[in-house]
Amino acid sequence: MRAFVAVEVGDEGVLRGIREMQREAGAGARPVAAENVHFTLRFLGEISEAAAGEAASALEAVSFRPFEVVISGAGAFPSPRAPRAVWVGTDPAGGESMGRLARSVGAALGPPGAGRGGGFVPHLTVFRIKSRPRDMTGELRRFGGRVFGTITVSEIKLKRSVLGPSGPAYSDLGAVRAG
Repeated sequence: MRAFVAVEVGDEGVLRGIREMQREAGAGARPVAAENVHFTLRFLGEISEAAAGEAASALEAVSFRPFEVVISGAGAFPSPRAPRAVWVGTDPAGGESMGRLARSVGAALGPPGAGRGGGFVPHLTVFRIKSRPRDMTGELRRFGGRVFGTITVSEIKLKRSVLGPSGPAYSDLGAVRAG
């Protein structure tokens, strides 16, 4: 099974703002469904049921206090000129707190699998672009200063991802609440 550790975004005001952005800038890009918008703290890739159980147990060691993150700004990977994913970001303090949480998750789970290293960039993917990418520099500049709202991070989840023709379907495998 494909699995990852995430912080979900359940704030309806934030999600409404993201849906508005998706409507305004959506030509040629596939929007991520609102129920699938999340911060990925660690992508585990293809793992066995046993490994998922071990990951759920290991995550119980992660301890954190609730914190707030302002959802703001926009960007693209690898670049606005040739995007494959368009994202919404965070304020600096919220991004730093999210980074600390990601490092705690990483410490609990151990080193990432082969090819899964790299630095953590806190972001919410809001579009995926599979076909020939178009330059989105103008749209992203327009959304660069937008504030979508604030969320309180009080839970992390181990999630399962099943890929389908209309996009991924996620289900919960475990959760850890802030203490």
